[in-house]
Amino acid sequence: MRRPLTCQLSMYPDYLHQEMGLDFSEPFHTDPVYRNQKWKEVVRWVRQRFGRWGCGAEDPPDAYSVTTLDSVHFTAYLFGSKVSYWSDRFPDTHDYPLNGLRDLRFFRRSMTQAEARIQLVVDEARRLVDRFGPEKVVIPYYAAEDIVMCDLEITHCPLTISYRLLGERLLLEMYDNPEGLEHLFSEVLLLSLELGERFREVVGRRRPKGACVGACASCFLGPDLFRQYLLPRVIEFAAGRPLLFHACGNVNSLFKVFEEMAAKSQVKVFDCREEAGIDLQRAAKAFPHATISYMFSPPACLSRTAGEMREAIREVIRRTEDRPVHLVLNLPAGTRMKSWTRSLSPALS
Repeated sequence: MRRPLTCQLSMYPDYLHQEMGLDFSEPFHTDPVYRNQKWKEVVRWVRQRFGRWGCGAEDPPDAYSVTTLDSVHFTAYLFGSKVSYWSDRFPDTHDYPLNGLRDLRFFRRSMTQAEARIQLVVDEARRLVDRFGPEKVVIPYYAAEDIVMCDLEITHCPLTISYRLLGERLLLEMYDNPEGLEHLFSEVLLLSLELGERFREVVGRRRPKGACVGACASCFLGPDLFRQYLLPRVIEFAAGRPLLFHACGNVNSLFKVFEEMAAKSQVKVFDCREEAGIDLQRAAKAFPHATISYMFSPPACLSRTAGEMREAIREVIRRTEDRPVHLVLNLPAGTRMKSWTRSLSPALS
């Protein structure tokens, strides 16, 4: 019996900038109408280029998004960070807006620009709903479809978000001021939950049936610290719903605590990256009921020959044992598409 195997094609901004001239500068990210127009051009272009693989669409629907920032950079923006834009990269936030706080135990959201900036984004969502209708508005913290799950409430874990707020000070606070860091983590999680609810109210949408938590910075922690700081908050956010759990760093030391997480929640997808060096056999054991989503590194997509890519795909399939597998190929600028297309069909057959 064949186990489920799916594949996803993803394109980095520099690839779209190089291949079709799409400019990802500030107007693309700050003007929802312009962004919708440009993104529909991308979907049609993808259809022309990769239609035989089932990618793209000839008549894509309108989708007016409130922001392009993920929950990490969006939270940093809310707390005062400046957003930087480039023509061929995702937007980013560079400063650490809470690094100047003297004691995290006394942190209050009202001390920052957060409430004013939240209101600006919520008002923008209302204007889009009034103009185009709620069914055409894409809100933060929600995805109709992501990887192999649908209807998801999305956030990053408090550790990842707080690292963007504090920088390396976060690591010191774990030992010097654990009470203050626990307080900040609780506030960050509460903010994520509140924002999701506020945006859903604008578009008249119920709470999603699934949850997605990105634990990108969890590779900073050992099992004890993960168990103390993150495990209860991941479980709280999931709230008993099917969970997509993402960890893009090397988390091989955390698989024992991941087994505890799997026992206390419904982990349906474990999402990881090739460059992290994840032990896929241990991942399959830790998440016995999950699809393993494996993202090949952009340098791999850029440099591998067709034969090398075929062997890499087959190796992932072998190492994940009997688990369903979802492969993600990220295309950076300069990817040799002939090698990629030649490698895919034989490897998946």
